Amino acid sequence: MCNDIKWKLPSGSYVEGNYFNYTKDLPCECPSHSFILDIENGSIMKLFNKEDQEYIKTYNAMADPELEDGLMEYLVTFNETDISKMRDKINAEIDMTPYDPKKHFDYQYVYQFIRGEGCSLASSERKIKQEKWNEILIRYAIAQYLQQDIMDLSADVEDLIFLIHEVLVAKLRIKQNIELSNKKCNNLKEALRNKQSKRSRSDNDLPDNQTSPRKKSSYIILAFN
Repeated sequence: MCNDIKWKLPSGSYVEGNYFNYTKDLPCECPSHSFILDIENGSIMKLFNKEDQEYIKTYNAMADPELEDGLMEYLVTFNETDISKMRDKINAEIDMTPYDPKKHFDYQYVYQFIRGEGCSLASSERKIKQEKWNEILIRYAIAQYLQQDIMDLSADVEDLIFLIHEVLVAKLRIKQNIELSNKKCNNLKEALRNKQSKRSRSDNDLPDNQTSPRKKSSYIILAFN
């Protein structure tokens, strides 16, 4: 790959060069082999100095999408440290009739995760936090049964709510990127159609037995999966 199409950093080095040297000896396939830059991966970010790291994180970065107000309000209602109130909220049904996936899916996700039903579908990291959340509820119940003072677990509850919020924002971010990718793809299709239309008009201006000359392609078209 020539340097003209590589991502040049303030230090003068290139992202692709550092990435290639890092990934070529990895024992298994990972996103890095597709030049997907995971800025949360400490091992990868160590490939760049602090100035380059900051540049990578902020260059052309889109702001995180925001949750709609109703979903945000529903999520923070679970920020409760009183066991009785928390139990009432966990056991309370949310009205999703008639069910509309576009409108209710995120509410259902929050509801099921809080109830402990999202663990089987979660990643290993989220499973650990889900187990921690279940542990919190058990500690609440034991403390209430023994009529003992309950520790201040507000930080743990907030940690869970932040976790769910991150998942929901990540879903919106994926949707945002898909829409952006589709827009670019549509723009490319439109440009190709315009080019084809101009070529057709050029051919129509020639005699019936003559067409515009075609240049021999200098490109090798690769097969895409």
